Amino acid sequence: MHSDSDPVFETKDSQVRDASKSLHKTAETLISRMQLHDKTTDNSDRYIPGPLPARGHDVADIVDLLTGLIGYDENGHSYNVATVMLPLDDVSNAAVVSHSLSAYLRSLYRSHLHKLVTRVISDTTLWVSRLFRFFDTSACFHDEQYEGLVRLCNALLRMRYPKYEEDGYESLYSRPPVIYISPVTGTNLGQILCNKLGLPRSSVFVVPGLKVSGQQSRMDLAALERAIQEDLAAQRIPLLVVANAGASIIGHVDNLQKLQEICKAQELWLHVEGHSLAGLCLVPAPTLPARVGDSVTLPLGQWLGVYGIPNITLYKSLDPRVALSSALSLPTAQQKLICLPLWVALQTLGHDGVTNRIHHSFQLTRHLQDRLSEIASIKILGKQTAEDKQGNVTSISELTSKAVSTAVLFDVLSPTVAFRFVGQDKNPIDYVGTQQSANCVLNQAYFNSLNNWLGQILQRDIIKMHLGIAELENNQICLRYCPLEGLRHSNSEMTLEILDSFINCLLRQVDILNATVAHKKVFPSLIARYPNLNLVELPDWAGLGGVKYIPDIWKDNLNELPDSGKEDVNRVNEELVAQLKTTDSAFSLGEGEDGVYCVRFGMVTEDTDMEELLELVVRAGRSIEESSKNMEEMKEMIKKGIEAANEDLKKENDERIWQEGILRQVPVVSSFYNWWAPLNKETGVKGRSFNLSSGVIESTENIYKYHMQLQEGQPKTGVPTTPKPVVQDRKSVV
Repeated sequence: MHSDSDPVFETKDSQVRDASKSLHKTAETLISRMQLHDKTTDNSDRYIPGPLPARGHDVADIVDLLTGLIGYDENGHSYNVATVMLPLDDVSNAAVVSHSLSAYLRSLYRSHLHKLVTRVISDTTLWVSRLFRFFDTSACFHDEQYEGLVRLCNALLRMRYPKYEEDGYESLYSRPPVIYISPVTGTNLGQILCNKLGLPRSSVFVVPGLKVSGQQSRMDLAALERAIQEDLAAQRIPLLVVANAGASIIGHVDNLQKLQEICKAQELWLHVEGHSLAGLCLVPAPTLPARVGDSVTLPLGQWLGVYGIPNITLYKSLDPRVALSSALSLPTAQQKLICLPLWVALQTLGHDGVTNRIHHSFQLTRHLQDRLSEIASIKILGKQTAEDKQGNVTSISELTSKAVSTAVLFDVLSPTVAFRFVGQDKNPIDYVGTQQSANCVLNQAYFNSLNNWLGQILQRDIIKMHLGIAELENNQICLRYCPLEGLRHSNSEMTLEILDSFINCLLRQVDILNATVAHKKVFPSLIARYPNLNLVELPDWAGLGGVKYIPDIWKDNLNELPDSGKEDVNRVNEELVAQLKTTDSAFSLGEGEDGVYCVRFGMVTEDTDMEELLELVVRAGRSIEESSKNMEEMKEMIKKGIEAANEDLKKENDERIWQEGILRQVPVVSSFYNWWAPLNKETGVKGRSFNLSSGVIESTENIYKYHMQLQEGQPKTGVPTTPKPVVQDRKSVV
């Protein structure tokens, strides 16, 4: 290595520092310009692909163009700046800068670059293998999550099939390989392996999970052994088992000790992946082997919350020729520079920095588990807090202060907290003359809706929590927190105080959910009191439910409602929701399975008076119904008025023709006759107008003759609300 006095070294060191400062400045510029773009007019049309300009642009213009590309999608819609560009901490900044440095180092002479890369790979492999106590291993660095496993399978195929490199798939035809994968990864990993390796789908067997409730994500080892024996009997070659160590939604770990015994007996390769592997670095026994399998994949970028560093797959050393031909060992020094960002990040953090970040993540999950266990309406799924024979809970501090086996470590540590609102056995809200209805549906679909609503509220109110909403194997919706999946946020930003704020917010929402469930139990019974209200089941609605207001004219024919009736009910309920929203925004418009609109009730609190809310709906519905009746009567009145006016105009036109004579109606003759005896200008058919206030049809003679509207006499006292159309006699008008 160069000394500090080497001028070349000093120059390069200065350039790296300048690049780091420039990166910070560029990131700040991008964020500030993106914020400016959000506030200004959308000019995303300028980012449509076009020809290369004849003259080059300044760096500032290029940064501005890049800002627009980041800030807008292909449809011109702007993104939220906070979700697109996140600030870099010192470790991520160093890792990102090292990408530029690795590109610059490619210009070195091949021999010099080879020495440099060999040192970087050796250091990184040694540090990671000692951190996670996976000794005497080699390392494969890769960006894609499963790329290391794909290359490992390729190497195993070359080892088990000597002619695989020459004959390819033909060498596998007589005795095809079989890869056994955990039920957690499912068909997704199976498709990736088959596509990458060119294997048929029959070469991947998804081992079923245990049938014990809550343990479905753990591999059924008895089923695995049966499958292996069946494959051997069918002249297939069992190749590899992919096991789970905390990769599931609820953090379950397969029985790795038993799995190792099975794989050793059947000469299978055991590969393990999952977030529980991160806890291997917390045991203060640097010489104690982890003994988790033959290979592991470690996504250090996620675990440490550092951008730009590759994943690493540690595997027991293989034949160097096989490792090289399967790309486990990259062939060129330029490709091996992929590990430089990881080398830089590990040195920036140090041994204590790595273990502290991972320890902090497990501490967060333990604290959240302890607080959630105090809430009666919340059920923690998956692993519970580990206890010894005396019932004492093993703390993470105790665990990290002594040497423990990997089985004990995985039993105590929980990388993920998954929980679900299940309600509590609480009596329904007491209303006089009501009881819990048998029509009240509180099934899994409804509680899925409640948990989905709860997750969205918590995600909105506690942004730093990075809470997820997931679906389990049994189709249950749960909420999930995994600080080790911290690539989009820094785990160091999360504190126990933020978790306590999250719990306080959760408690408030749980009270609302419990009150809503309690009110829902008597909701159908309350609705039955009102003849015009009909209960509507909304399986995907997390609130109380839906109520359909039925006008009097249709309430007796509800089961055989014609299309005109549906249109009438839809119109009334649509107007009803619009009116109710002015008093309470919790009301919304819904639609039942029959396609008829309804009023959706949202969440309620324990002191909500449902009788008052239903009375409000009924009063508003009657008001709209009465208004609709008046409109119908007005419509009928106008219709009759138009018919009467048409009849009057017809009579007047017949009278005009009789008075003018037949000759005036004959073509050609009429022109001569009109010249000889002109018509009086005031003769002719007068138009008609309809007075909405009085309901009287009047002649338009007054309007055109006096250029003003006159009304005959004064109306009688007590003008009826819906008077019958009256045809006004035109001769009586002054």
